[in-house]
Amino acid sequence: MYVRRHFAKHSQLVDHVEPPLSDQLRKLILEHELSRYTICKAAAVDPGQMHRFIKGTGRLTTDSLDRIGRVLDLQLIIGK
Repeated sequence: MYVRRHFAKHSQLVDHVEPPLSDQLRKLILEHELSRYTICKAAAVDPGQMHRFIKGTGRLTTDSLDRIGRVLDLQLIIGK
């Protein structure tokens, strides 16, 4: 579980729990304008592997994640 700390009004420290990166990626893939099949084809990822990842019963390799990131033009941003 990831916890981001930020300051609220009057300088109170507030804990804000972010969903795991994998859950954020699942949500992004499901909500993206490209279909999962199109993302798989463009990223050279097996659709079955993607299906298992989306359902939470499988994992993607770092190579697959890199290719998906390129297809979706993703970048990680540290903090806000």
